[in-house]
Amino acid sequence: MSLDKTALRAHYRAARRALSPQVRSSAELSLCTHLASQPALQRASVVACYDAFDGEPNLSPLYTHLTKQAQPPRLVFPVHTQGEPLRFYEAHTW
Repeated sequence: MSLDKTALRAHYRAARRALSPQVRSSAELSLCTHLASQPALQRASVVACYDAFDGEPNLSPLYTHLTKQAQPPRLVFPVHTQGEPLRFYEAHTW
């Protein structure tokens, strides 16, 4: 089956929405734990983040974990304004 990018996004969005809150929460925690254990992330000085919506995984526990490191990375979030390039802004508190 060949699907274009729009169809794939719709397919996976529907699949995420179909998960029960318990399954979603467990999967998010597992994902955050896995990501936190990655050496590249542990050494990072800047981490691009996102604010989950529309069924995307909530990575807030990971961001909290990162801010508690001895030398925490800068957490930056994308902001898109119509007709302008994507920009990243630092979160000074989490």
